[in-house]
Amino acid sequence: MAYEEHILLVANGFAGLSWGRADILCRALVKNKDRRRIEELGAEFRAQAVRHGRSPEDTEAVWKMLADLAGYMFNKAHSAAYAVEAFRGAYLKTRYPVEFLAAVLSNRRGFYAPIVYVLEALRAGARFLPPDVNLSETRFLVRGDTIRLPLDQVKGLSRETVKHILQARPFSDAGDFYRRLRPHRSEWLPLLKVGALDSLGEPRGRLFWRLARLETVHGNALLEPEVPESGLDGKPKPQWEHELLGFPVSCHPLDYFAPGIDWRRYVPAAELGRHLEKEVEACGLIVCDRLHPTERGTMKFLTLADYTGFLEAALFPDVYRGYGHLTTCPVVALRGRVDPFDNRKGFCLNAFRVQSPRG
Repeated sequence: MAYEEHILLVANGFAGLSWGRADILCRALVKNKDRRRIEELGAEFRAQAVRHGRSPEDTEAVWKMLADLAGYMFNKAHSAAYAVEAFRGAYLKTRYPVEFLAAVLSNRRGFYAPIVYVLEALRAGARFLPPDVNLSETRFLVRGDTIRLPLDQVKGLSRETVKHILQARPFSDAGDFYRRLRPHRSEWLPLLKVGALDSLGEPRGRLFWRLARLETVHGNALLEPEVPESGLDGKPKPQWEHELLGFPVSCHPLDYFAPGIDWRRYVPAAELGRHLEKEVEACGLIVCDRLHPTERGTMKFLTLADYTGFLEAALFPDVYRGYGHLTTCPVVALRGRVDPFDNRKGFCLNAFRVQSPRG
């Protein structure tokens, strides 16, 4: 038995419960919250089954099968819908990986943080481009193997400003941009920092002073103008991109979060499956983590990313007590055993030690 509907079929076909009573039993088992109610329905199931000609031994065995699956059953229609979606997603990701991952990022409904899909797109050969006031839309745009970020990815940019940009463009230069939009510094400065104004044809430093001067002429200057200390010499600044876009686009996120690491010291994520039941060292950027309470204390699950893919790791309570504080760092190195599961089709790194990566 795997689906909720199996409860209905067994309750009716084996025990002779009416469809209405079978549905009540099904709901109780699926929710698995009221144990007293489940036991009451279990007594009804047993009595009805015996009256239906089943032996007490068979009845008890079948009830145990039902009770053991309480809380784990799933609706068959939902399962079929998920299966169709999973197949379609796998098909698209296999044949159109850049377009598929751009669509996931545009939809902003994925299970993981956006950085995970960015890393996967980079691994598929994509290259990210910063937002552009003359070219970007409100979705991630694909042109060949490049993905251009949308305007509304820029932190602090209002929907009204994005809408106004889309309506007023194209802009020929900084003066044209400013006169049409009259943006506040809190909006044009982030655009400038992430490179969204580069298409206006001037270095970022010159653009800054032109826009600041236009602000003064039109009476919108701040009393204490913010002058960025560096980075307006035309060179991208990954830290600004991370702050304003959520991830750097002018370099690989691992180059930004983990500069200077000697990745040759560590087993790549894509090769861990070759080291089942062996002790290895791996390293990666933490892209997902989850705490899990157990009888022996709290443990932690980690998802790490390197240049080759993703790996799952587990820190059991004793390890988490000793090294958990290090998992607040963006990049960690783990030493542990590669434990297989699911008939050796999958594996997880059972971490023994956490430490800072080595250069």
